[in-house]
Amino acid sequence: MIRSESMMSKKTFIASAHPGSGKTCLSDVRPDLTTYDVEPVDYKWIDRKNQILNPTWPENCLEVIRQSHGQVDVILISTYPELIGALVSEGYTVTLVYPNESQKEEYKLRYVRRGNPQDFIDLMMKHFEEFIKIARSLQGCRHIVLEPTKYLSDVIDQIVKS
Repeated sequence: MIRSESMMSKKTFIASAHPGSGKTCLSDVRPDLTTYDVEPVDYKWIDRKNQILNPTWPENCLEVIRQSHGQVDVILISTYPELIGALVSEGYTVTLVYPNESQKEEYKLRYVRRGNPQDFIDLMMKHFEEFIKIARSLQGCRHIVLEPTKYLSDVIDQIVKS
C-alpha cells in the first residue's frame, strides 16, 4: 500500500544509517526529537547464527515501521537494501546516512569503543567498501555522506528540516 505522509498524525522521517554512525545515541544527543530505533536484524533472521532467514522478511519489519510512522519524529534503521527498497516502493522518504570509504579505520575504532563482538567488527571491516558502494547505489533515497568524525546527530537537522 502506498502511504501518504498527510495520512499520519506526526511528520516522521526515516533515517537509514550505517552501523556506527550514531543511531542508538541520537535520542541522548537530541532529546527534542522522538526516535524509534528499529533493528532490522531482529526481524530478518529466525536463527541468525545458522543463517535461517525469516520467510516474512522484510514485510515483518515494514509492518513495525508502518505502525510507528506518524508516532515519532524519526525512525532509525540500519542499511538493509531490501528493506530500503520496500520502503521507497511504498512511498516513504528514506534518507541514507553513511561514511565514505576512507573512514574504514575510524569506524573500526567506533565498533571497538562501543563493544561490538570481534566477529561483527571483522565482518564490517571485510565488507566496509562494499557496504558503502551498495548504499551509494540505492535509488529513490536522499543521501548524506558523513564527514570524518561526524555522526548522525551532526546531520539530523538536514533530515528533519527537509
